[in-house]
Amino acid sequence: MFHLFRNYNRFIESKPLLANCATSGFCYGAGDALAQTIEKKMGKREKYDFKRMVTYGLFGLCFGGPAYYFWFKKIHHMDHMIKNFMIYKENKYVSNQIQRVYNMKLKKIRFSNKEGNTGTTVKEYIEKNGRFLNPEEESMIKKLVDVNDPIVKSKTTMGIQILADQFIFSALYPFYFIMVSGLMMTTANLIDDKELSKKKEPLEKSLYIFNKIRNSIKGNADNSVKKWPVIFSTDLMVWPVLQIINFTFIPPHLNSIYVNFINIFWNSFLCYVGGEH
Repeated sequence: MFHLFRNYNRFIESKPLLANCATSGFCYGAGDALAQTIEKKMGKREKYDFKRMVTYGLFGLCFGGPAYYFWFKKIHHMDHMIKNFMIYKENKYVSNQIQRVYNMKLKKIRFSNKEGNTGTTVKEYIEKNGRFLNPEEESMIKKLVDVNDPIVKSKTTMGIQILADQFIFSALYPFYFIMVSGLMMTTANLIDDKELSKKKEPLEKSLYIFNKIRNSIKGNADNSVKKWPVIFSTDLMVWPVLQIINFTFIPPHLNSIYVNFINIFWNSFLCYVGGEH
């Protein structure tokens, strides 16, 4: 078993996109098999629909796998973006604090001028005292500037990654899944469509296929809008905790694989919801 996992890990490292696609295809097919098993136990079907199972497996292989691979590849490049943002915020904060110290000093000079203890201008004040800031004020400036290098804290990075995953990828993925898998299912059903087999003329067949695909796109769009609240609200209850584990304990090159294996169960939910019409 360990030998198998080691070979699989080497496969992921050497050909990550292919490994993600193959794993995703397996997990989507397994997820739909689990969904159909649940449907059978609930009395919603009498036998397995292997065409649907293969269709979802092909979706995972050709569409789901690449989507997960490129998303997790992108999300790990967020560290650089976050670091630059934090540098900007830190520089802005330090600049504001230094400006605050200088403004306080100018107010002190103006107040002292009213008392007649110093020169009437900043220049005269410096000529008299030999410096603009006293040692205590200079020490305050040094403390503000003497900060650690702005290395992104792991908790900050993970928090932003989870928010991005939840409110960008997870928010859009249900539309992508239902639209593409629904269109694939329509295409698969055309293979043994009895009405299509009755069409003799090529133009007549083309128009029939075109209308089927057009209606499928419209129906899938309506279905995705209808199912999105259920999918996304369930996603909010499940995935944040799973992604905390993912970004904390799982090596980056295995992030999408971890998600794919969890997806055996999540995909059974997606296939069940997406397959309902």
